[in-house]
Amino acid sequence: MTQPTPPDQGGDGGNPPARKAQAVKVGDVVAYTRTDPISGAVEELVGVIVRAAEKGLAHLIRPLTHYVHEVEAADVTATSADSGS
Repeated sequence: MTQPTPPDQGGDGGNPPARKAQAVKVGDVVAYTRTDPISGAVEELVGVIVRAAEKGLAHLIRPLTHYVHEVEAADVTATSADSGS
């Protein structure tokens, strides 16, 4: 049987720890979450950074969700890793 964690060692009451924002630059492809303002559902999306956060402005991301295509692995000619970024 496990012992309960003492209150001074319990963290913030079960809330997950805040994640440090990752450094990104314009052109990076990122995965992100967004809460739909109407339904409240949390969406997991992929997009391209158009403006990196700076001076109080949030990241500006162009979603790629509407541009999904199935291709054979052999048909992929380049990746973001090839560009040296």
